[in-house]
Amino acid sequence: MEPKLLCGLLLTLVGLVFSSFCFIYAVMNPWNYNGINGLLGSFLGTQTLVPFIISTAAMCAGLILWQRRCRAAAAGAVLKPQGGNCAVLP
Repeated sequence: MEPKLLCGLLLTLVGLVFSSFCFIYAVMNPWNYNGINGLLGSFLGTQTLVPFIISTAAMCAGLILWQRRCRAAAAGAVLKPQGGNCAVLP
């Protein structure tokens, strides 16, 4: 397995776990934050809004990286010569 493919997969899984934890923690602890109710109030009250945004962005970045490497590997378009440079076949 290619290192970039594995990196994208791990980044996706870590982002998914952390964003799921932040979401579940906010849902399980309802909060009224200065008159803000609902999920946003829970995120603000439990102080998990910023970690949720960061982990969701990391998950999306991992998905994009993983999807690009999977698509290139499935098409067989990437050829790695011994020099380390990548050449794209027509």
